[in-house]
Amino acid sequence: MSRSYWKPTFVSTYIQQKLDQNELFTHSRATKITEKRIGYTYTIYNGIRWYKLLITAERLNSSLGQYAPTCKRAMYKIKSKK
Repeated sequence: MSRSYWKPTFVSTYIQQKLDQNELFTHSRATKITEKRIGYTYTIYNGIRWYKLLITAERLNSSLGQYAPTCKRAMYKIKSKK
């Protein structure tokens, strides 16, 4: 189910309070990227490590969690013939 159109975009209260900082560390992966933060750097935690993210105009209205993957890619072993 999608979010209702009359609801505002979700931005964490912690991030709203820290608008004056250029680099921001956050655990909130559900926060949406807004126009006010273009040019700033977020450091997003995915549960294991931190990912740096520079906000550009192409990333508007997407969530921070899209740029900090939580699962590893599947690596399949190549069997060698004997």
